[in-house]
Amino acid sequence: MRGSVSSQTDGRSGIGLLFLFALATLLVVLAVWALGALGGWWILGLAMVVHLVMTTAVLWGLARALSDRPEPTA
Repeated sequence: MRGSVSSQTDGRSGIGLLFLFALATLLVVLAVWALGALGGWWILGLAMVVHLVMTTAVLWGLARALSDRPEPTA
């Protein structure tokens, strides 16, 4: 089949990216919740680090998912 992509590879990549995005969102929300619950400004640094790490992980996962796609052949 010309220009087709394996549905198995496409599905794994999408589910993994969805899981990574959901995990990142959960961890960032928990870090912000901890900021409000503990009330100390010191936790703001931790919340920002969690946000930076999770943003980097999501962007890395997205780049990896896009690079895994084979080039369509004419």
